[in-house]
Amino acid sequence: MSFLRQIRLLLWKNWILRKRQKLRVLVELIWPLSLFLALVWLRKANPLYRQHECHFPNKAMPSAGTLPWLQGIFCNMNNPCFRSPTRGEGPGVVSNYNNSILARVYKDAQELLLEAPEIHDLGRVWEELIIMTQFMETMRTNPERIAGRGIRILDILKDGETLTSFLLENAGLPDAVVFQLVNAQVRPEQFAYGVPNLTLKDIACSQMLLDRFIIFSSRRGLPSVHKAMCALSQEGLQRVEDALYANVDFFKLFRLLPTVLDRNSPGADLRSWGRVLSNVSQVVQKVSARKQSVQDLLKVLQPFVQDGIPESLGHLVSSLSDLFCGYPEGGGSRVLSFNWYEDNNYKAFLGIDSTKKSIYLYDNTTTPFCNELIQNLESNPLTKIAWSAVKPLLMGKILFAPNSPPVQQIIKNCLTLDKFEGYRDETQLTHQALHLLEENKFWAGVVFPDIDPTRKSLPPHVKYKIRMDIDAVEKTNKIKDRYWDPGPRADPVDDLRYIWGGFAYLQDMIEHGIIKTQTNTEVPLGIYLQQMPYPCFVDDVFMITLNRSFPVFMVLAWIYSVSMTVKSIVLEKEMRLKEAMKNRGITNGVIWCTWFLDSFFMMAVTLSRGGKLNSPERFIVRALTKTVHLSNYSVYCFPIDKVPNK
Repeated sequence: MSFLRQIRLLLWKNWILRKRQKLRVLVELIWPLSLFLALVWLRKANPLYRQHECHFPNKAMPSAGTLPWLQGIFCNMNNPCFRSPTRGEGPGVVSNYNNSILARVYKDAQELLLEAPEIHDLGRVWEELIIMTQFMETMRTNPERIAGRGIRILDILKDGETLTSFLLENAGLPDAVVFQLVNAQVRPEQFAYGVPNLTLKDIACSQMLLDRFIIFSSRRGLPSVHKAMCALSQEGLQRVEDALYANVDFFKLFRLLPTVLDRNSPGADLRSWGRVLSNVSQVVQKVSARKQSVQDLLKVLQPFVQDGIPESLGHLVSSLSDLFCGYPEGGGSRVLSFNWYEDNNYKAFLGIDSTKKSIYLYDNTTTPFCNELIQNLESNPLTKIAWSAVKPLLMGKILFAPNSPPVQQIIKNCLTLDKFEGYRDETQLTHQALHLLEENKFWAGVVFPDIDPTRKSLPPHVKYKIRMDIDAVEKTNKIKDRYWDPGPRADPVDDLRYIWGGFAYLQDMIEHGIIKTQTNTEVPLGIYLQQMPYPCFVDDVFMITLNRSFPVFMVLAWIYSVSMTVKSIVLEKEMRLKEAMKNRGITNGVIWCTWFLDSFFMMAVTLSRGGKLNSPERFIVRALTKTVHLSNYSVYCFPIDKVPNK
């Protein structure tokens, strides 16, 4: 009888025995499933996490410019991940924000400035507006500067004015008096503080007040006008004033007002302003209707104009991101990290951090408003973690030693933010750093060990070291995570501490400061940091959490099957069935192989159909899990059957 035929007959024998022991078969199937019921629920509640390919925007350093640096800090706050390569990854391109709304509006506005001839007239309008603003500022702050200067009444009258005929015919004034009045100049500085609370009769009947408001062309003008005007009644003087206002051309007035301050000034042509602004308005309306960037800008700003305040903080951040960042539609996704935050972050969130003072200490170096704002940030657990990370960059100090002339020259060539403080040596620097750490106001310390405090020049090779708080940089007590997990090091809190902690920013400033000091030339090139892309991956939170305890559950699930298999083998020996089969030519190899296949099949059913593995129908998973794990349990049954003595 062949080997396979013998195995087939023994498997048929075991199958008949299992059919007669229905309760045993039922327990073998239900017991693992009932034990894995909680795991099955966790398996369904935690689906697989599928992450697409990740491309990260570059990070601008301070040497790239203040605006790109600050823009990068805001737009890369959560280190977004994109499916396709970013613009900054392309050769010769560093900016990722050309697609932002403001950038597109600026580009379209440039095209408008170059194409529309009406826009060129805005330059002249702007110059005239500046001149008018300077005159008004002089009137408000220093009216004495234009004392003794005035505007002739005849120059501000309308073409075809009727004031002269009114004074001659209706008011009955002599020709000489009318000539003196029309050619007199009004002093603008007297109206700097408003219209005086005087009647026209009071002014006309006082030579001092007349001389205060009007400059006459001749000495005889003041007494003759005083005598003629004082003879008129209050009603007559009021009619004269009304006639003057009716004949004043305010376009001429605004053109002549700036000439009081500067006689060579062209003044302000309001008629030209109206024409230019009307033409520009028509051009802007056409651009608004045709350019998508302007429509996007209005769409983003519309809620703020209507409601006055954003709906929520998330809406505000989203709107600012559209304006300044312009990431692709939907924005960059956040790569989820399954590595837990550090313990001190949890303690800060739960309010059990005993190493920090819970009482806010008033900061005398800032304003009451900032003190109140900082106190609110530190009292809220949700904002305390973020504020603790940002505070050293905003309010922290950068200490350096030694405080010598060459080191001071390096610091001057850095991007100074009024944060640098010099100390004689590293000992003093460390002492001050410990004091600032208690208030969370320590950014970093820069030490130049090879430069003496008395040295006047820099050595050819400048060595320095940056000392920072351990919580602000990467920890060096371990070189890898305890549990490996697929995914890029993209967590802005834990993985990018050298950047967001300020280490890379400070290193960039110091390096460029040394280069400028040694070469006495400006370095035109800025630095951008580019994170390597990461391929797509599939992660399983369920298996990460239970990767150590899952074998224990497998042992408990199959312990009944193992015990029943051992019992059956021992029973065959006790009943002398094994010896009887050997007498008929069946070897030990056939018997062992039969029991292996029998137990292997029953345990494989519970594992494959239990819904705990990711893809049990795949060949690789089935082969590995069944062959490796189940073989160990099945083969383990054969040494156990040697224990009974019967």
